[in-house]
Amino acid sequence: IPRNNQVKLLQYIPAFLEEKKNILIEAPSGTGKTAAILFPVLKFALTRGLKVFYFTAKNTQQAEVLKFMKEFDKEEKIVTVQIQGKEKLCETNQQNCEDCIYAHTPSPELDLHEGHFSIDKLVDLAHRYKTCPYLLQFKYLTNAFFAVGDYNYILKDSIVFVESPKKSIIVFDEVHNLPDRVRELYSVEFSEEEFYQLEKFISFYPYVFLSQTENLIETFKEGIYSGEEIKLKNITKKLLYKFFRAYEIAISKQMGFLAAKLQEFMGKLNTLKHIIKYGPYGMVEKKGGMKYFILDTEKFFKDFNKRFYSVIGFSSTLRPPYYYLEMLGFSSKDEFVILQDEFPRENRKVVIIPKVSTLLRDREKTVDKISSIIKQLISIKKGNYIVFIPSLDYLDLFKKRLKIFGYTLLVQNAIMSHSERKKFIHKLKNSTGNLVLALSGGIFSEGVDYPGEILDGVIIISPSLPQVTEEREVLRRFYEEKYGDGFKYAYIVPGMIRVLQAAGRVIRSSDDRGIVVLIGKRFAYKEYIDLIPQHFYTESPYELISGDYLTEIKKFWSLF
Repeated sequence: IPRNNQVKLLQYIPAFLEEKKNILIEAPSGTGKTAAILFPVLKFALTRGLKVFYFTAKNTQQAEVLKFMKEFDKEEKIVTVQIQGKEKLCETNQQNCEDCIYAHTPSPELDLHEGHFSIDKLVDLAHRYKTCPYLLQFKYLTNAFFAVGDYNYILKDSIVFVESPKKSIIVFDEVHNLPDRVRELYSVEFSEEEFYQLEKFISFYPYVFLSQTENLIETFKEGIYSGEEIKLKNITKKLLYKFFRAYEIAISKQMGFLAAKLQEFMGKLNTLKHIIKYGPYGMVEKKGGMKYFILDTEKFFKDFNKRFYSVIGFSSTLRPPYYYLEMLGFSSKDEFVILQDEFPRENRKVVIIPKVSTLLRDREKTVDKISSIIKQLISIKKGNYIVFIPSLDYLDLFKKRLKIFGYTLLVQNAIMSHSERKKFIHKLKNSTGNLVLALSGGIFSEGVDYPGEILDGVIIISPSLPQVTEEREVLRRFYEEKYGDGFKYAYIVPGMIRVLQAAGRVIRSSDDRGIVVLIGKRFAYKEYIDLIPQHFYTESPYELISGDYLTEIKKFWSLF
């Protein structure tokens, strides 16, 4: 039976799509956003001859979407495809597809009309027909009604994957991740070593390069270090032309190594061209070179959003709303839907414990005190708990101290395979008395459901602020000019988004019960506490600050 929020989405979305509007949705964790948004989108698209593309930050979310599509289309009357880039699907590592052993393989006759094709299934089919898995996916994509993949493939390669933008609806899961992802994708470094190699190539192979190429490279170097927009824009355009001609000659003369290097540098020039186009841009001097990156993603997304029939983005945490509306390029003509939490407030206890510092300089001194608090909290009711910690180094400090009788300690590693993650979830599903140490903003804090008795509480240590880097400091200065509070938007907002995503793991249905505990002095500071959503408290977020957290949590658990 659909819940109230789901019913609202089922009503709102077709009406907005009828008017070809872009839609931004904030809906609390546990709303069933994926199904409630996808179902009306798919129904609408099927009746209008449109395609639907769904993009996520993590592979685990793609698996859930593919599972939903099998339920939606049990008779397999439509084609669903999971997409990936060449860098992941190419099995021959050839820079130039024309040199690949599969380049001239006859195209197999395939049944392209129906079915659900995950990446694993596509790779198996490619092996069976002795063809390229990367190119094979496009055969299915041409006939597909629905496709799912990582953000990168639409943000960087929309021309490659979307044939008819105006007949395509784009859906972004966990849309709060997009500004940082765009800055990551549209960043590029140029090094002195790189320029030195190019100059060597020109002197070794003068018959490949057009005249004046060497002079252009020198002028380009000057432009890179000065950051002069007009100069960079003009020279980048000229260099792209020169290198493309050289690339064609290198290919014709079967100079694969040189062609690959030219292709790599042209890729960088193209990225720089887009960074300049969507300026203002940031510059950071690196050892032996220079890095460029997009600062303000608003211009990028304004251009992106108008290409498609509709763009839909959703998340449980879009705080502050005006910031995300701007950064994601939404205008006054678009729709912003904010749904309220509909779960019983008495099923969740949120507590802030501000008595200890979690600042980097104090962590060694306070780790024992925080460990003691964690032991007290999980001894009140035996169950399964996740402690979210902002860094691996900090996590290691707790790993050595949290050996608790009656509890199995499960620790997230820096790199975990899909099967290792599944083992963690399986352990939580099938036993109690588990304490998980995990990273804020990591694989266990976003896009993962812990329904029913799986999870009794999350304990979040410290606002998970991004690391201080030269790039982040350039971004802070940009936000200082734009909003008058650079630190808030460069550090506090992304840090608290991670916190709230982790907090949302506890209550996923109307029957779930659990505690959310935020440990650290900064959680009580105005600039942090103001970002906590209203459904966490009754009248004011300051009521969450506890002077006697043990009594409050004992009282909460005594009700069940």
